[in-house]
Amino acid sequence: MMNWLRSAWQGQAKALPTFLLLAALPWILAMVIGSKLEFANLFAFGYKLHPAVSIPLGVLEFAFMFFGLICYWRSAFNCSRRWYGYVGRTIVGIRIFDLLSRLLFLVVLLWALFPIK
Repeated sequence: MMNWLRSAWQGQAKALPTFLLLAALPWILAMVIGSKLEFANLFAFGYKLHPAVSIPLGVLEFAFMFFGLICYWRSAFNCSRRWYGYVGRTIVGIRIFDLLSRLLFLVVLLWALFPIK
C-alpha cells in the first residue's frame, strides 16, 4: 500500500484507481459521515459537534482530500486516452477551487468572530 501511495504521489500510478481511491472516495465518505452527523461535510462546522472535534476532523479531511487531488493531478495522463487526463485535471481544478474557497470562508468567518486588534 505504501508503495502504491508513493507511486501515486510521484505520478506513476494509473489514473483510475488514483481517482477512485484518493479523490472520489474521501469526498464520498465525508459526505456520508457529514449527512449522518447532520451537516454538509466534516469541513463545515457542525452545530451538533463540539469545535474541539469538528476542527481537527475538518483539518484532517482538508489535508487528505488535498493529498488525493494532488496525486490524481500528477497521475491524470496515465490512462488510455489523452483527453481523459484533461477532463481529470479540470475536475481536480474545480475541487481545489472548492476546497480553497471553503478555507477562505472559514478564515473570514473566524476573523469576523475573533477580530485581531
